Amino acid sequence: MLGLATGNPKYKVTQREAVKIAQAAPGCGKLKVVLDRLYANTAITNRYMSIPDFSDEADRDPNDELLYKDNNYAIPIQHRLQRFRKEAIPLVTDVCKRAIADAQVSIKDISKLIIVSSTGFLGPSLDCELIETLGLPSSTDRSLIGFMGCAAAINGYRIATDFAIAHPGKLALLVCIELSSVHSTFKDSINDAVIHAIFGDGCAACVIVARPKSQVTTNASYRLRCRHRHHQYHYHLSNHTR
Repeated sequence: MLGLATGNPKYKVTQREAVKIAQAAPGCGKLKVVLDRLYANTAITNRYMSIPDFSDEADRDPNDELLYKDNNYAIPIQHRLQRFRKEAIPLVTDVCKRAIADAQVSIKDISKLIIVSSTGFLGPSLDCELIETLGLPSSTDRSLIGFMGCAAAINGYRIATDFAIAHPGKLALLVCIELSSVHSTFKDSINDAVIHAIFGDGCAACVIVARPKSQVTTNASYRLRCRHRHHQYHYHLSNHTR
């Protein structure tokens, strides 16, 4: 791993603010008596959301439109995915650019792009959008990992490492983006309540390369070793100060 970056949307929401929204949601009638305890037991102090709906009114950007107007969470999936597109594209673009900068490589050196998300599917998809916003060649090899839940990032990492091993020296860019806030429903279900109490919005990206041991520099702080058939490769995390 040559470079790594993470990012969050601008709205930092405390659990105090979040539980107030859940308490006021019309669909949580029977669960209201347990919501305070449920949110407190998460041991989460705050989360980040891409939409202003979960923040106090004084903290909202007046230029950002509410998604759930009039406390209505029964909105079409098309509206949710339109908002996903609006919020996700600038976030993933920024995080990918910082991961590439952290790797100290050029954008034109990226040969493989892997997008991971269980909360947003678009047409054209996020990989096509990133090719435009990052300036990647249209011939860039691309893969989409979707609807695989909490294990999705591991599957994306596997595809990135498989590509890197099969193409030593070529770079793979892996990006994971989840915007759970655009899919809020607040149903009268304990499973739904837990989801709303713990999930947030965020993005992470990394640049991965495989090189023979003889070509790996010795000044790295960490190396992840992988044996593939008869060859040994090192995944190299540079020792930049974070």
